[in-house]
Amino acid sequence: MSDGKGRPLDFARGRRFGSPMLSVILADSVPAAQPFVLIFSYEGSLPRAPLDYITADGILLRDESRWYPAVDLAGFAVNDFKISIPSGWHAVASGQWNGSALSQTDTTTVVGWKTRQAVSSRSIVAGPGTVWPCSNPIVATSGSGPIVDLQRCESPSHQHYSDRLQIRAADAIHAFGKILGEFPQDRLTIVEGFPGVQGATGYSAPGFLVVSRDVMRYADEADYAPEFLPHELAHQWFPLEVVLERQEDGWLAESLAEYLSWRYLREKDPEAARRMVMSAMRDALEPDPPRPLAMGLRLFALEPWSVTHATLYQRGMMVFRTLETVIDRERVDRTLAEYFKRYHGRSASVADFQKICEEIAGRSLGWFFDYFLNGTRIPEIEIRQVPSGAPGIVAGEIVVKDMMPEATLRVEMRIRTAKGVVEHSVATHGEVTSFSVNVPGPAIGIELDPDLRILRWTEAVRRHRPQMALLRQALDLEEESKFARALEHCRQALALDPDDVALNQQRIRFTAARLEYRQGAFAGAAREFRAAHDGHSIDPVDTNFYRAWCRVYLARDAKRLGNIDAARAEASAGLALLAAALDARVDWGGSRSGEISAREALLELSK
Repeated sequence: MSDGKGRPLDFARGRRFGSPMLSVILADSVPAAQPFVLIFSYEGSLPRAPLDYITADGILLRDESRWYPAVDLAGFAVNDFKISIPSGWHAVASGQWNGSALSQTDTTTVVGWKTRQAVSSRSIVAGPGTVWPCSNPIVATSGSGPIVDLQRCESPSHQHYSDRLQIRAADAIHAFGKILGEFPQDRLTIVEGFPGVQGATGYSAPGFLVVSRDVMRYADEADYAPEFLPHELAHQWFPLEVVLERQEDGWLAESLAEYLSWRYLREKDPEAARRMVMSAMRDALEPDPPRPLAMGLRLFALEPWSVTHATLYQRGMMVFRTLETVIDRERVDRTLAEYFKRYHGRSASVADFQKICEEIAGRSLGWFFDYFLNGTRIPEIEIRQVPSGAPGIVAGEIVVKDMMPEATLRVEMRIRTAKGVVEHSVATHGEVTSFSVNVPGPAIGIELDPDLRILRWTEAVRRHRPQMALLRQALDLEEESKFARALEHCRQALALDPDDVALNQQRIRFTAARLEYRQGAFAGAAREFRAAHDGHSIDPVDTNFYRAWCRVYLARDAKRLGNIDAARAEASAGLALLAAALDARVDWGGSRSGEISAREALLELSK
């Protein structure tokens, strides 16, 4: 191999496992300061990655797809890109746009993007200007740090709605800046991408964020994926500025971003934060057996998305919340700020994070990281009330099972009395820790860990796990047209949680109603559809989704009976529900039309 001037070259691949790094070595010495240019030409197809795409509506090429002969994924470099795109297209990369086309023909435009400092990414996104013209930037501040230019590029039909998205992004940047330090880049561009993808999907690179159409489309619906945007923005700090040393360190990427998203919602939308924790506490322990968090990013390749999300996102976030009960939230914030400061522009590991955590806490935390990250055991915590011997005192014991003796957690409790509520907390030591609390009146009840701060077994989890196993079996049986057996599985699932502690009844009742409807048991189906409609799920969008489809089936049943006015009334009521729920497309078994949204079905029934 030789360069353009005939000088011989040698090549060496990076030695690190999975590294795409390619070293180019001059076989002969070159006089000092003599420039040389290497031009790589290569072709092929992208790996089967769920996020990369090349379509008429846009292009996204990520570092993870190894689309270029790149530096190591854990390495930082200054980018100076010249991107050739079709005329009329925009391209976005990390850094600053040069401000105008470098060159232009009737069919091609060349634009330049250059970073001022070394960054960890070489990703690019591009699309037609007619698909996503770019808005004027607004100003955001990062904590008390410098100003950040915040721009968005999206479909003109979404510009009215996504002003709120831009404002929320500026708000999140400011909030994270107060915890972590100033925003790592001086601009952020939010680009509409992932053509044809349904739901909230995103990809973060230094200085830009690619989001799916639905994120822009439902930006004015506060209940639509409220954790999504702050999660993706948190990636601008972690892991884009402190990259992971190994895939096994993924807790410091997705789990940390999910935790920071919850922190943001806790201040800005407490109800959304509460729902986020309820879902995480219930769903995180659904995979059976649990996978170790130490698997990190390897979960994406080895497990289905449901297991990866439950483990790396939800359980990982709950482990950060549990860490707050071990060293307190203020020390967690100091640890995060120091971790970013110390390793900014470098790679780091969970071991590095643990070391800083121990420095700030002033004690060893090896038990915590071994138990919650390397292991798969989950503690059981309960309260035993014991006689206090005095009328104004509540006494008891906190029992912690299936943890090592050196473990210590601060367990909160809420004591309801005839004269009000008393909040109290106890630092546990070993399996049994005694406590006593002064109260203003007789205790009516004690609620353990009322804000779900500690990852642990709960009654909701114990009911949820077998319920979901039965529901999955029911759906498999439906695929085989074994409707009666599938319906029996739904009945068993409902019986496991008659008072709906796990908040799964709406979903299960709706499935049972569909099965009855497919069997022609229309009267029974109508009763179940009404029960499902009156229920609710943790996520308001899910609640509205099931209610919308209940209205569809009830309208169909009314039309079957010849009651057109009743069918129209059901359809009209359904069309008043959340847009995000109405527009979700599904392919229910037995449908002749394939994928269809509730909105489409209801509009047809309203005629």
